[in-house]
Amino acid sequence: MQQKILLASDGSETSKKAAAFTAELAGASNPEVTVITVITVPKGFYSRRLYWTAKERPSEAAEIKSFFLEEAQRVLNETVAVLDRHGIKADTIIREGDAAEEISKCAHEGGFTHIVMGTRGLGNVKEFFLGSVAHKVVNLSNIPVTLVK
Repeated sequence: MQQKILLASDGSETSKKAAAFTAELAGASNPEVTVITVITVPKGFYSRRLYWTAKERPSEAAEIKSFFLEEAQRVLNETVAVLDRHGIKADTIIREGDAAEEISKCAHEGGFTHIVMGTRGLGNVKEFFLGSVAHKVVNLSNIPVTLVK
């Protein structure tokens, strides 16, 4: 069975390290690699700001949405560039919503065999109160997840 790796990226330094790790992991096995980034907009922003802006000034709402998509594309381009330097070709996906839920859902829907992502290394106390995307993905996923510091 061909290995399918889903590489989650948020543009952080640990995401770039996760991309380099994915390239090493891929090695000669030539797996299928897909890079995902998730646009996470605070719910209050969408429900209030974007809704009213769309209703009153549709062109401004389109600009706001475009800003988030451009930022997501920038993150994907930077991550794919890291993979390219290692000779790994990758597809890309942009999702919108809760990052951990979207990464897990994408992995399940796409038949991926492995998720690789960076972690910011929150301390135990912060993680207890705030949670983390990486921690949540590990708990939601039914496939192996590799976290790169």
